[in-house]
Amino acid sequence: MKRALAPGYDLFKLVVTLILAAILFILLLRGCGPTPGSQPTATGTYLSPPTTATAMPLTRPTATANQPPSPEPAPTATPTDAPTPTPEPPPAAVPTPQIPPSTPQAGPANPDCPGAAVSRIKVGDRVRVMANLNLRRDPRLSGAWILTHTTGTELEIIGGPGCTPIDQQAYQWWQVRRPDGREGWSAEAALRGQFYFLEPIP
Repeated sequence: MKRALAPGYDLFKLVVTLILAAILFILLLRGCGPTPGSQPTATGTYLSPPTTATAMPLTRPTATANQPPSPEPAPTATPTDAPTPTPEPPPAAVPTPQIPPSTPQAGPANPDCPGAAVSRIKVGDRVRVMANLNLRRDPRLSGAWILTHTTGTELEIIGGPGCTPIDQQAYQWWQVRRPDGREGWSAEAALRGQFYFLEPIP
């Protein structure tokens, strides 16, 4: 009985041995390769990255032939970079010339009436009135008024001269006769501007 079961028992052990060997072989293959999601160990055949890459310090990337260098940031201008304009001084005020009030100026020397304009006429001359001119009874401003000669009236010098000083000037008067025969005294020239009231007729 024992002899009949021996070949079958040996065959069973052989099959079990082959199965175990196959399982062991599979486990060995799985142990040699990295499993998904697992990190390689020192005992495996996985090649770790070069140790020199981790030893290098992190430096700023440099420009290559294919990549232009990054532009440097432009310096920010400060208020001290540009010169501060110097304010121009305001133009100096030009003083307005003050015109002094007109004061009587002494006329040319007149020996007959100092301060009066130089006389251009004499007794016996005929004269023409250059502007409306008063005729008075006496050779002074306070003399009684007779009438006013109109411009262009011709007169005859019959007497004089008379002199009425006023400050540094003076009126020189002449006794005249009108064409209508009335007589009186009239001034020859003004105090200011050397304007002549009476002009000799050539």
